Amino acid sequence: MGNTLTINTDASFCSETQASGWAFTIVTEGLKVKKHGSFKVKPVDSNQAELMAIGNALHYLVNMKDQIYVRWFYINTDSKDSITKIKTPRMPLEAEVNYLRNESILKLRSTKNFFTHVKSHSGANDKRSKANEWCDYWAGREMKKQREEFLKLK
Repeated sequence: MGNTLTINTDASFCSETQASGWAFTIVTEGLKVKKHGSFKVKPVDSNQAELMAIGNALHYLVNMKDQIYVRWFYINTDSKDSITKIKTPRMPLEAEVNYLRNESILKLRSTKNFFTHVKSHSGANDKRSKANEWCDYWAGREMKKQREEFLKLK
């Protein structure tokens, strides 16, 4: 049993076009996953995009074939709103992400589970901030790519 698994997520959203992108990392002993893309279903706002980015990471984790067991499970995000909505879901998307979080906890057999708010664009040199910067970069890049495609069609 490893000690810790950490998910880092971020989303980028254009309010003009609803173009959006997501990115996440999943890191534990012997495993490092980095993924990014644009959403198949467009979020309605940046808060929904952040929830969907966390949901993508959790969905990936739940469906991994690898058996990973950890004591500590962290989800790092720069969205305080998402943390609140997942902990006390009131809408279907919030409930779905909460369900995926609970499924992840069961899969990992994790006994200590935390959300951690990461201040975005802090310039700090710690691992959390560096992971957030990576996610922010790729989520932004995916959003810009989708926005450019949308504007070409106009």
